[in-house]
Amino acid sequence: MKIGGYYIRLKSYVNLFIPVLFTTVLIYYMLGSQHIMNTDSMLMIKAVGILMLVSLAFVIKDELVIQKVEDSFPKEKKPFFSTKEDCVRFMSFTILSFLYIVALPYAGFIISTLIYPAAAMFFLGVRRVRSLVITPILLTVSTYILFKVFLMVSLPVGLFGI
Repeated sequence: MKIGGYYIRLKSYVNLFIPVLFTTVLIYYMLGSQHIMNTDSMLMIKAVGILMLVSLAFVIKDELVIQKVEDSFPKEKKPFFSTKEDCVRFMSFTILSFLYIVALPYAGFIISTLIYPAAAMFFLGVRRVRSLVITPILLTVSTYILFKVFLMVSLPVGLFGI
């Protein structure tokens, strides 16, 4: 976009997809929770919302390019995915995330959260067995302790009772 003597553009729109998606989901949740907005139960959500907006601002700041018209080079068209492998990786990660959300009530939090990060790391190229085992275990245990013990939030149990 040209404004005055400057071109303003984003390096990539792909890097904004996840932060914008999560911010949209948070805004949708907060709009649905208007009746409890000023209670103590929304303190954590408000803090998460502020942190999410700040992180979105930093992502946009990193992706934003402002150039003078005389300094700019001719625009180069790039495809959304530079290779077919990037497209397959993105689609598989999206499908995997959808399957995690669908499987969460049936398999339970512990089983789903043990499998999801390992599968996601494998799709993203991690091949060390040690990393594929230790990271999901630490993630699941720390998340379980945070939500179940400290915040006393009930997590999905699933059909197996775990």
